[in-house]
Amino acid sequence: MKSILVAAYDVRNEDGTKYVMVQGDSASIVSEQDAIKYVEEYGQALSDLPMVEMFARRCDISDRLMNEGYVWGDGTYYSETKDDTIVELRTDIISGAYDFDEVGKDVLLAKSDNELLDYAYNEDIFHYTEWIPSEESEFTIVVNGIEYEIEND
Repeated sequence: MKSILVAAYDVRNEDGTKYVMVQGDSASIVSEQDAIKYVEEYGQALSDLPMVEMFARRCDISDRLMNEGYVWGDGTYYSETKDDTIVELRTDIISGAYDFDEVGKDVLLAKSDNELLDYAYNEDIFHYTEWIPSEESEFTIVVNGIEYEIEND
């Protein structure tokens, strides 16, 4: 099976580019020196490599890859968009997933979306963050429609 070398870039860290060799079902990081040797063998430069974006997490609601979003609890659940987060939060309130102390379900459900987000943030239900994929222990890339999870060096 033919190997493909790609440059995986990190939109949050311009020095975070990694060179990834993809072959079949597997992919791994190669050194910049090895990447240069590989492209020179074919009369190319590193700038000729296909560029693919790195992703740090996956949204548990939409299944989309993401580099920013909401972290629920201590990282057991992730949501990408405000809209998805609000729907999930309202669903959790209705199902009784959280103990909201003395605040009743009806009071919470009557809150506006922004009020509810503020309430949940202040109750440490979730927080919003951004990740730098090149600084994570693992990241995901997509090459020709196939996702590869990469262990970072």
